[in-house]
Amino acid sequence: MGKAKQWEVMDLRVFEAAHLGNINAIQDLIDEIADVLEQVTSSSQNSVLHVAARAGQAEFVSENLRIKPEILFYVSSKLDTVLQEAAREGHSAVVEGVVGRICNMLDGSDRSVLHIAAMKGQLSVVQEILSFGPDSTDMLSTIGETFVDSAVEANQIEVVKHVGDLLHTSKLIRTQDNEGNTVLHVATRNKLKQPLSEFSKYLFR
Repeated sequence: MGKAKQWEVMDLRVFEAAHLGNINAIQDLIDEIADVLEQVTSSSQNSVLHVAARAGQAEFVSENLRIKPEILFYVSSKLDTVLQEAAREGHSAVVEGVVGRICNMLDGSDRSVLHIAAMKGQLSVVQEILSFGPDSTDMLSTIGETFVDSAVEANQIEVVKHVGDLLHTSKLIRTQDNEGNTVLHVATRNKLKQPLSEFSKYLFR
């Protein structure tokens, strides 16, 4: 999820609640201000979760991610996600808490956050999740797709390229969806922006 026009400049009270990790205060503000979690700072365009992640407020981040999980994909003016912000500042509790909550969480399309990141080409998010939650590679959508299937289906060759080694040390390359299709079937049935041979270099070494 990138920047959206409806995101407004952050209220000072929202910033303070996020920085201090004050969950009660942000809950009161949610009741008072519409779309309070869709506010950003005026300078760096950081979201509420970016502010909290930078301050190491793990519980605050986890609770508000539960309320609005899609905020994970918002990027600041520096193109940083919440996971990157927390990792850069060395707040492992924030990173582990976020990854622990999101790895098994499905969206309205019944895909995990890893699936969504792969589809959107959010390589840094994919790498963070795989780094802190390797079991997330086993997460399937409700139709049995792996996150690699999602990446191929969305023509995200950079994601496929960077997880190439993982593909060949796991069962991902052989996993079948509910209709018996593997990632090879996904690659051959779709209209790929890159030639199939380009995907094949990373899928089938």
